[in-house]
Amino acid sequence: MSSPREGSITIALKTNTSQSKLLEALALWQELGLLSETSIDIIFKTKASHPALLEGLDAWLRLGLLQETFVKRLCREHLTCALPEPSVTPKVSALSVAKPAPQLVSPLASNDFAPETPKPKKPNWIAQMWQSLQAEFSVRWLLFLGMFMVVVSSGVLAASQWDNFPAAGQYGVLLAYTLSFWGISAWTTKQGNLPLTAQTLRVVSLLLIPVNFWAMDGFGLWRHPLNWLVVAVATVALSAIVLSSILLGRGYGNGFLRLRQQQSFPLPIINYLGLSYLNWGWGIPGFPIGAVYLGIGSTIATLYIESRKKNSAIIFDVAGFRILVYGIGILLFRAIFVIGVDIEQLGLAIGMCGWFLYWLYQKPQAPSLPVSPSPRLPMIWLGGSLLVVGWLVCVAAEFPWQAMIVSGLGVWLFVNRLLKFWRRSDLAAMLAIGLQMVWLSWRLIPPSIQTWLLETATTLTHSQETPYVLLSLVLFPYLVLIVGLAD
Repeated sequence: MSSPREGSITIALKTNTSQSKLLEALALWQELGLLSETSIDIIFKTKASHPALLEGLDAWLRLGLLQETFVKRLCREHLTCALPEPSVTPKVSALSVAKPAPQLVSPLASNDFAPETPKPKKPNWIAQMWQSLQAEFSVRWLLFLGMFMVVVSSGVLAASQWDNFPAAGQYGVLLAYTLSFWGISAWTTKQGNLPLTAQTLRVVSLLLIPVNFWAMDGFGLWRHPLNWLVVAVATVALSAIVLSSILLGRGYGNGFLRLRQQQSFPLPIINYLGLSYLNWGWGIPGFPIGAVYLGIGSTIATLYIESRKKNSAIIFDVAGFRILVYGIGILLFRAIFVIGVDIEQLGLAIGMCGWFLYWLYQKPQAPSLPVSPSPRLPMIWLGGSLLVVGWLVCVAAEFPWQAMIVSGLGVWLFVNRLLKFWRRSDLAAMLAIGLQMVWLSWRLIPPSIQTWLLETATTLTHSQETPYVLLSLVLFPYLVLIVGLAD
């Protein structure tokens, strides 16, 4: 059987193909690995007199699809017209020389010409630093800074009398701030003229939700029956804040969860509440690790279910699931830096986050959904980096079963890339990960069984003086597997 010819194939589609079918076909070919960034040449034909042509060219220029020189040349060739030729004055006889001829062309006024724009002077380094500082400190960050200073100053003032307050009173300060921020945000939302302030206060109130449940557990309010009423009231109030701020929050489309269609109870909202509730009960032995894994598992399941929907209510970009990442970050921070959980026990959790992040962003976007403006490639790199970090923190464990699972996720990642792009680097990485999985498999065997296996193998092969030859027996099945995959 002869191999196919080397070279590229040019396929021309029919001009009457609908746009939806064309986008669906391109998404399918991208998923199959038949397309690359430089394998598509598209020719568009439109009328030069269309009123929206300049707006469309500007949009493509901002997206990086066109170069500025090409747009200038296109406008110069198709969107300009020649100046009218001046009228020719007829020849007159010598008798009429004294009679002034009528002026056929009116002189152009000086204001008909655009004034020459002077070259802007290059600002000095002080002006550049000042402009950069102004760009960094936007109005929103100033609002955050102001509210932070209010919280810190009130905490400093109450520090002298802090020990005189009971546990419920100490937690009541945080609850009062949370309810105040939410109440002010609801009031400013109704006013309609303070959208940025309303959105900022709503964000702050949402960020304080997991901290409130952490504080309730940290102050030990569940130990005294009299404080159970405070816990019940706070739980109902905080849950209402989450539901009202995310589900019914107007003007919140550019925040953590961008809803394109209203649902009764979207899963991400329930997931965020669940992540907040998982800050309870950390005094129980072993529960902090279970809470972290349960939170990460539920978040992965939630985003997976949402991504499988055809008309998903969540646009998966950086801002799309930031609130869920924040909830998981609170659990990880408390487990590692407050409770003191060994980070080796959380390597699988970090690796799972990286693997799912890669899977989520490498999926081809459905043609029916709007194109997400967020960069997909940096998020894919972030997912791969988290996978490596998860392997590094748990590979040194005495029983590296978590590193074995993370390595399996890494093999899946590179197999997926190999089937799409057929790159040698992906194949080499997959084989390297598989080789270190052989080493991890040996470490998973108890030491007593390892000793028995070595003694038995050296006795059968008579290799007491050269025991390193046993590596050939161990790696032979792996070599057979590589040959089978290549075939």
